[in-house]
Amino acid sequence: MFLQHMVHSLHTFLHLSIFLFLLGLIAVTSSGGALIIVAVNLYIAIPLILYLKYSLMPYFHPHSLYSTPLSGFLFSLRAVPRLGLSLFRAITRRDDFGDTLWNSGSSFEGSWLTLDYAVLEVEKFTETHSSTLDVAAISWLLTSLGQDQELEQFLAGIPGFYTSKRVEDPAQVLRVLNANLLPRAIVSFMDRSLSSELFSDNTVHKRIRVSLKAMETDPYLLQRTFYHALCSGQAVIFKCIDFVRVADRYTDDVDPDLCCLAKCIVAIAISRLNDHGSDERWDGIVQRGLKWSQSQLTEHSGQRDSVKLRNLIQTARELSAAHPDYDDPSARAIFNNTLGAVRQLNIENASHQLRREFCEFWNQLVGLMQDLRRAPVVRSNAMRILSLTRSIYVPLHAGTESRCFAFADSTDDLNFAPQKAATYPLCTVPTHCRSPPPVPEDVIATHSDWET
Repeated sequence: MFLQHMVHSLHTFLHLSIFLFLLGLIAVTSSGGALIIVAVNLYIAIPLILYLKYSLMPYFHPHSLYSTPLSGFLFSLRAVPRLGLSLFRAITRRDDFGDTLWNSGSSFEGSWLTLDYAVLEVEKFTETHSSTLDVAAISWLLTSLGQDQELEQFLAGIPGFYTSKRVEDPAQVLRVLNANLLPRAIVSFMDRSLSSELFSDNTVHKRIRVSLKAMETDPYLLQRTFYHALCSGQAVIFKCIDFVRVADRYTDDVDPDLCCLAKCIVAIAISRLNDHGSDERWDGIVQRGLKWSQSQLTEHSGQRDSVKLRNLIQTARELSAAHPDYDDPSARAIFNNTLGAVRQLNIENASHQLRREFCEFWNQLVGLMQDLRRAPVVRSNAMRILSLTRSIYVPLHAGTESRCFAFADSTDDLNFAPQKAATYPLCTVPTHCRSPPPVPEDVIATHSDWET
């Protein structure tokens, strides 16, 4: 034990001597020219400041994982006032001076050589802030993973962690990480695995299975992973049949938020699917997403723009019934990213039946937007969908009386603006749809006020 303390002391004094030498070097060169001072600050002062920071980190953050040999010496300086106070109390109270001095000296030595004070602080912190310490430790571990193999092992351990008896509430421990850090890591990990040509098919399939199993361990983590996948817009992920199949299983979930996100993922996957004949599992996903019968799917299987137009209509219908919080930028991002992806089609190549279906749905949205008796969120959804699908409506109605007179070639207007309601006219082309839905009289009066 004595030898161990001596080695630790020599190590500490070595660091202290180097530290003081560099401080003296700064003092000596401070009287030189400006160029010398700048060089000293860059090459000596900055590393010294960083070294001092990590030396003092255990003092300010007892649960920190960082320290230096000089940390023990700095803790010993804190113990000096306690030693003097103990001596003063022993003399004034006329206690057993020898016992007091021995106890104080032992405390001083423990703080100096074994960082006993830091150990006590860590124990106290773990007793009072155990959940905070768990989150900090796991977060530090996740951010320190530099290799995909390490992240794969981390994700493989998540299901076991949720069933662990060593933690009181595993789901609550990972709640903070599941909001952003862990879902982003999963999405990025799957994207790298799918897009890289350096991995074998077995390795890629294994990593995808590990990621999906980790996602489905916690409903909140699954929801946030879907959200970050939609925000990232990575085309490779949406072409992964295993990932899309997981989303397809949650399209009828009782959680409306999870259900909406799952439907958006399936919709984007269908819009980016060029050929699903090589994998029969896509047939069921496409059929359920488009709400088609088997005969309808077979009829339009070779018509990509018809499939995409039907997908756009179904996605717009689902989102028109959603009730997102438009004060939340994340809700607007999902709405816009999804429709922005599924509207990529050439409507002139779609079947006449589906073009008529699109125009009829367009008229329904115009009626919802203009009906002041509707809930604000319903009218806002209608306006947003009309704005994002205008690029489909304009080429279909060019040269007709139902064309968009204003803002036809402008960028999408994603903000609800009642004075711009005339931008979205009803389709009155007989061959496109049936007669347009009637507009309430109070809406007509208000509409005329907007135009004036």
